[in-house]
Amino acid sequence: MATNWTAEQRRAIETPGSLIVSAAAGSGKTAVLTERIARHILEGASPDDLLVVTFTRAAAAEMKKRIGDRLSALAAQQQGDEAARLYAAAEGIGRANISTIDGFCSHVLRRHFDIAGLDPAFRAGEEAENLALRQEALEELMERYYAQKGFSDLVDAFGEEAEFSAQFLRLYDFIMAQPEPMEWLKEAIDKYDIAEDALPLCPAAEEYLKGLKVRLGACMDILRSRRDEIAEDYPKTAAILDGDLTQLGGALLQKSLRGYANQLSACAFATFSMRGAEKSYS
Repeated sequence: MATNWTAEQRRAIETPGSLIVSAAAGSGKTAVLTERIARHILEGASPDDLLVVTFTRAAAAEMKKRIGDRLSALAAQQQGDEAARLYAAAEGIGRANISTIDGFCSHVLRRHFDIAGLDPAFRAGEEAENLALRQEALEELMERYYAQKGFSDLVDAFGEEAEFSAQFLRLYDFIMAQPEPMEWLKEAIDKYDIAEDALPLCPAAEEYLKGLKVRLGACMDILRSRRDEIAEDYPKTAAILDGDLTQLGGALLQKSLRGYANQLSACAFATFSMRGAEKSYS
């Protein structure tokens, strides 16, 4: 039974030359590419001429199966040499370059390892190995940077080293996903190349400060609520929390990021005395 292709699907099937097909999951990409490739082979192309790149190995395997089935069905409708050619193409589709991008790159490198200067016995690392190597490289990099002034303050701003590492790798993945990673990074850095005296006038800094104050205000609301819960039974502890709230409130009054940061850095929170608590709260 003939398939009722949509106008966009028909255009993807019939457009000559190289093509990128981008569509949502379940929209029929595999069926469209299967038909497109089958028609090319029906018109005389060889499976060896193909290069089809997908995102997953499962998708590549599914596409090979569908193309093979489609070619076998077309061969059954032909006779003589043409039927034999299509049956041979169906059997040979398993050797076609239908794979993930890393699979295709590995194929090229294996064929031309001498030009690439690689050991012919090289292999692509498994995901767990790659993650371990990335983490090892990051740890070595951080160890070097800890010797530089200010780096430990940057790490501390994330709360702990593990959180900094996670955010760093997430940012790295995002940057490397850009069409021109280094160019994108340079442009991003240039946007933050602002003189210190001009920082308060920067709209981005103003919005960032607003966000920080909202988060601090929410934390103070929680602290204030807990203070009210214990005020009657533990007045000394409540008084300590009042002092903490007063110091934190000073940060909310600041008009600049530097003033906000300085106010928080200057906060000196009192410690609780268990001995005093026993005397006061008994």
